[in-house]
Amino acid sequence: MITPGRDTWAEDTRWIYDEAIRRGIHCVIYDGPGQGLALRMQGLTFRPDWEHVVTPVLDYALDKLANEVDPDRIGLMGMSFGGFLNTRAAAFDKRFKVMVADPGNLAWGSQIKQRLQMILQVPEGQRPPFMNFMLDDYAWKQGVPKEDVPADLDRYDNTDVVELVACETLVLDGAAEVQPGAAKQYFDALRCPKEYHLFDFDSTAQCHCQTGGYAPASEFIMNWLEEKL
Repeated sequence: MITPGRDTWAEDTRWIYDEAIRRGIHCVIYDGPGQGLALRMQGLTFRPDWEHVVTPVLDYALDKLANEVDPDRIGLMGMSFGGFLNTRAAAFDKRFKVMVADPGNLAWGSQIKQRLQMILQVPEGQRPPFMNFMLDDYAWKQGVPKEDVPADLDRYDNTDVVELVACETLVLDGAAEVQPGAAKQYFDALRCPKEYHLFDFDSTAQCHCQTGGYAPASEFIMNWLEEKL
């Protein structure tokens, strides 16, 4: 099961599920609240209690796709913000055998909040257009007024639940990640069987979510999943 990120749609994870399908691994992709069609067609905005998103999707897969799903070999992968959201899902739904966090993040909300607070300090008429767009985009996807976005982001903190994750977890990182050190902090907080992997510049997968290096990244990820599942 693959959870996309904050600024992507389910189909944007194709570089992962194409490689999985080539290896005979079935994938369930979906748009959760705040993402893709769920946001645009249903008006569902982001929520931090992602266990209430992932668990119904897994229930559906086990019910409607029973012939395609081995209940003892289910993995959960999250891309970007999806890697943060999935932590609560794995903490409270013990049916996942493994999890891949790409990258891991422990307190996503506080990190984003710092950036947005700096933007809000700039008078609206003096902000570059992209800054106003960023504020509007967060307000839309979070479902709150612009001025309330920083406070709303305080809800996105997994510090109190990360120790509840029991499934073996692969935490991915990149030498050119946009939030340096966040994945390692997340890895250190986990108490489950775990593995940390840093994509360096030689791998060509050093950027956020391995942009520009999908081939070597998908090979590494799927090799790990095949071994663990």
